[in-house]
Amino acid sequence: MIFFSLSKLLSIYESKLPIFVHQQMAQLATDYMDSHGTRFLKQCVPVRIDKADNGLLHVTWKESVTGESHQETFETVLFAIGKSICRKNFF
Repeated sequence: MIFFSLSKLLSIYESKLPIFVHQQMAQLATDYMDSHGTRFLKQCVPVRIDKADNGLLHVTWKESVTGESHQETFETVLFAIGKSICRKNFF
């Protein structure tokens, strides 16, 4: 599994909690997922994702700092693009 972290990973109750709590929870979630095999690509931008006939995802991404492009195949790709959550189906 690969996880593109484009912004903060996790938000709990919108902006009602102090930002350090958001960051602490995001770090806890990141550490847990990392320890269970999730690979995080930070400061990277996905350029292209192609689904192969076998269901695998061929991913091309670019590093924001160096501009270097990379390509790899994965089973799962997740995106974190913001810190607002949709809670209408939670309650």
